[in-house]
Amino acid sequence: MEFKVSDAQSLNAIIKTLGNFIPEANFIAEKDGIKFYGIDPAKVCYLRLLLSSSFFDEYRIDSDREEFGFKLEDLSKILSRTEKEDKVSLKVQSGIATVTFDGFAERTFNLNSIALSSSENKLNISYQFSARLRSGLFGDIISEVSNVGEVITFTGSENELVISAKGDLGETEITLDNRVNGFLGIEQGGLGKSSHSVEYLEKLSGLEKASDVLIISLSDNMPLRLKYELPQSGYYEIYIAPRMD
Repeated sequence: MEFKVSDAQSLNAIIKTLGNFIPEANFIAEKDGIKFYGIDPAKVCYLRLLLSSSFFDEYRIDSDREEFGFKLEDLSKILSRTEKEDKVSLKVQSGIATVTFDGFAERTFNLNSIALSSSENKLNISYQFSARLRSGLFGDIISEVSNVGEVITFTGSENELVISAKGDLGETEITLDNRVNGFLGIEQGGLGKSSHSVEYLEKLSGLEKASDVLIISLSDNMPLRLKYELPQSGYYEIYIAPRMD
């Protein structure tokens, strides 16, 4: 299996953010792209990733399905060495992954691939509310409200999305509607409300480097779904269990 991508910094942001939730990942390469499914050790978050084959400049697999695993901290350390103009290629053969950066100079790193397993879990959740917004806007809001409380509440309605937090410092509330720059509109305007730990939302910081737009979906006391759109119909999707206290 071998692929090459010119957007090395986006790939780095995706892997780094994934590593904020799980220590190891088993990737599945198929004809349509590279996929990942996994649950964090605390069983609070379920993650799904698709890097479309069209995302890569070159994409080759030797069979219909190939699997390869990494310790994400190790892979992230290598990818963090990318420069802005770098292209990165990865080749997996005989349990060794060779990562090559092609920019101001060619640099090559070898990384042991590890044997893991994974399976896709189908989550059949009917969401009452969903909206589209810029990933950067969402990141800025989470950064701001996280200074106030450890739990963030999302409330959706027909015309707006309200993101709020309450803590020892006081409380804050941010209302998003069509007047807000970066809020791209409500796709489903039912009533829904759920609260979630800020520590998991903060772990998504940096993903806006790879994704321009996300879809947020919520229902009463159900997992929050954040679907970050990636190039060529790819996605980085996370479900975060609600706080019930």
